[in-house]
Amino acid sequence: MELPSTPPETVRRLVLGWLGMAENDFRNIELVMPADPCPLDTVAYHAAQAAEKCLKALLTSLGIPFPQVLELMGLARLLEPTLRERLLLDEDDLALLSRLAASSRHPDFQTALDRGAVKY
Repeated sequence: MELPSTPPETVRRLVLGWLGMAENDFRNIELVMPADPCPLDTVAYHAAQAAEKCLKALLTSLGIPFPQVLELMGLARLLEPTLRERLLLDEDDLALLSRLAASSRHPDFQTALDRGAVKY
């Protein structure tokens, strides 16, 4: 998406934009978690969206181009392996988050995950 030759002020605006959008996703999670029953499909969706936007902010700040749509692990793999390790970006965790977000659009989702499995 962004190229290394992008002016610094544009990079800053884009990074702050991605992070602002991620913050909105986190805020949505905070708002719905106390609900009883909690809409876990909404939590999973916004968690995956927040992770995606944070990864895109990081990639943008590093000048690493990325496609418009890509699953979480695909975005993480654009980073150097040592950076992924330092950031504790675990492939299994990212794959699980992607699966939960995808399954959140299916009617059986609520029975597939219980509230006790959600950590925040």
